[in-house]
Amino acid sequence: MRRVVLIAAAVAIGVWLFRRANSMTLANDKFAAWADAIQQHEGWFPGSRSFRNNNPGNLKFSGQFGAVGADANGFAIFPDYDTGREALIADLRAKALKYPNWSILQIMTRYLGGNPNAPAVTSEGDPFAYARAVANRLGADISDTLRQIFMSDGGQNA
Repeated sequence: MRRVVLIAAAVAIGVWLFRRANSMTLANDKFAAWADAIQQHEGWFPGSRSFRNNNPGNLKFSGQFGAVGADANGFAIFPDYDTGREALIADLRAKALKYPNWSILQIMTRYLGGNPNAPAVTSEGDPFAYARAVANRLGADISDTLRQIFMSDGGQNA
């Protein structure tokens, strides 16, 4: 009897791990798509600030792992594109964990430095246009929460 219980427990754990791995693969693809949308919206092209700084997300310098400093405007500088992209994805993952109940509009408002509870166009950018660009890339709506987008089970088994 004890052996049957142990086997059943092992199978249950295996199924759970399989589902989590598949969920993480899906989440990884979605984080990459989110990063792609930001890179495009930030204007990644030769000569742009993000291109010069190897910083596809135009992240402000905050001591990110891999950053080698900041430019005159406070944007992080990375030694190469891959390091800058990894920093962007790490930043997005941290935001998804910290603000799972925020909508795409709220998180992109915050990304631009605005108040997520009162999105408004500022000199930093248009959070509505930014959120639409991200939502389109993710196949979502600007009102969808990060939990809805990045947790395939709706966050029930996080």
